[in-house]
Amino acid sequence: MARAGIVSVPKRTVTQLTNADVAGDITFQHIRGDVARVIGTTTATAPSVADFDNGVRYQQLEGERGTTLAALFPGASYVRLWAYTTDGAAFVVYHA
Repeated sequence: MARAGIVSVPKRTVTQLTNADVAGDITFQHIRGDVARVIGTTTATAPSVADFDNGVRYQQLEGERGTTLAALFPGASYVRLWAYTTDGAAFVVYHA
């Protein structure tokens, strides 16, 4: 299922940015809040907070445009994208 819209990431809550497996390109931007970490997973099972220690950090207004999860996470076969922040954030996300 495609996603096009804003995803709120409540503080201290692991939140899925994708709403289905991403097979193609994804575009997302951190539009509100403090630093957030983003990681990928191979399933729809939520990762633990500790998994975000090695996540990619995104400041407000940073993001990715028209990329794949394989390009973001070389060597991994991720199909879902997750975010975590201690203070809350929001992302705009587009994927097919």
